[in-house]
Amino acid sequence: MPGDLPRSSTALAFGAVLLRRRHEMGFSQEKLAGEAGVHRNTLSLQERGEYAPSLDVLLRIARGLGTTGAVLVAEVEEDLGNVTHA
Repeated sequence: MPGDLPRSSTALAFGAVLLRRRHEMGFSQEKLAGEAGVHRNTLSLQERGEYAPSLDVLLRIARGLGTTGAVLVAEVEEDLGNVTHA
């Protein structure tokens, strides 16, 4: 839409990590949402890089994926060089 701000590289990188991790676990968005205690729409928006999660949501998602927030953040940092604005 005209006037929309470009999605941030960080949000795009987090979305890529989230999608990859969710697929590796064999989870649907609904399954991960239940495990993490967040709404499925939240995961969908984040996987598309629409916005980056709050720290609370990041930690919930990490627990839902059976990992830590630190691991997810490290993966995002690694991916940042490979992400471009949509």
